[in-house]
Amino acid sequence: MEFANVTLNSACELLVSYNQNPQHFIAAGLGGEPYALFSVREFGGPRTKGQGWWDYNVTGDRSALHVGERYHIEARFYGAMVSLLINGVFVGSSEVTSPLGRYRQVGLFCKGDHLITIRDFMVESIKPKAFIVMQLGNEYEDIYRDVVKEVCKDYEVKPMRADEVAGPGLIIADIAREISSSQIVIADITPINPNVYLEVGYSIALKKPMILLAKKGTKLPFDVAGFRVLFYEDTIGGKSLLEEGLRKHLDAILNC
Repeated sequence: MEFANVTLNSACELLVSYNQNPQHFIAAGLGGEPYALFSVREFGGPRTKGQGWWDYNVTGDRSALHVGERYHIEARFYGAMVSLLINGVFVGSSEVTSPLGRYRQVGLFCKGDHLITIRDFMVESIKPKAFIVMQLGNEYEDIYRDVVKEVCKDYEVKPMRADEVAGPGLIIADIAREISSSQIVIADITPINPNVYLEVGYSIALKKPMILLAKKGTKLPFDVAGFRVLFYEDTIGGKSLLEEGLRKHLDAILNC
């Protein structure tokens, strides 16, 4: 894209809208704020109680924005994580309001009293990702392998568990990143496991669409007792019923 003129109001951003009536969307691009060069921001979200803009990451000096120069703007949206690249250079990222699993319309937000030229606008979609929270071990491996992974595959959702995250760094930081960049969280809360409940709590804080699983007879802690939980029996028939319930929840989340 390129600006025919540059003023304090010049802006060109890529956006993702969460509904057909665009009263809430995330914008990432150039010139979102009067004196800034780069911006990742949100309109109409919960942080402003549905009114006005919320700035997540506003950086750079607008004086570096030049008339007639061509800029390549790329915004990558993964769950609640947004990364902004300008001319192939990473300039910032932010954790934004979770879209709660909804299909997201993609568009452009441009502002100015002059011509703004857009060329080669393109959208590339990726498969949604589900972060799987559960105690590791043979006792729960069958549920993950035979039910959760198979149902996710049918819905073209990529499942990811903590032990499948590769790369250097702190494990807890990797888990937090994976939860944040996932569209869905599926958690088996059968054992009273501190790691499991930490990850469930973090998912709740991010308002992630979450499906809770537990074996029949599990006594749930007070804080999660009010959530809808898919209770299952570790039998062939029980797994079949769990699969059916999991499909209903995924239908509700992915098609809302």
